Amino acid sequence: MHREYTVEHYLGLLEKLKKSNPQIVLSTDIIVGFVNETEAEFQMTLDLLDRAQYDNIYSYSYSMREKTRAAKMEDLLTNDIRGERLRILQAHQLKIQEKTRRPMEGQKYTVLVEGFGNMGGVKKWKGRTNCNRIVHFKPENDEKDYQWHWVELQVETATALSCQGNLLKDWGRRIPAEAPRY
Repeated sequence: MHREYTVEHYLGLLEKLKKSNPQIVLSTDIIVGFVNETEAEFQMTLDLLDRAQYDNIYSYSYSMREKTRAAKMEDLLTNDIRGERLRILQAHQLKIQEKTRRPMEGQKYTVLVEGFGNMGGVKKWKGRTNCNRIVHFKPENDEKDYQWHWVELQVETATALSCQGNLLKDWGRRIPAEAPRY
């Protein structure tokens, strides 16, 4: 796609970011199946995921856009190949996410609650950590409204897509200055 930088340069920038802020989490957009993408090029994308260790990705299969250089190129890839590569990419990333979230287990987080839902017939509230990871938790009682409350949670289990936590403290809609920032 004619990028003006090398993979090594890009990974060096990611390393600098991670060194300057070890708590930083990174995401990216990835398109698979660009016109005539080879199997080797696709493998290089998977290798990049392994090296970059993104917290999450937004991934898509290539679709032609009129009036672009790519639209004028003869395309030998099929939509089936693109779809399969997208599924492989997403499954690969989920394994990375599972590994990077596992250390969250046992840790405490200050979370802004954004809503609730039913999981297996059980009401659970959810919020996001300061690095945008979702944590679900059971309310103290079903009547309490935690919407837009700041809460302290301890993560019990973590998966590739979300975490389950226990409510430790409800600070309400205004977090006090003395509250810990996790």
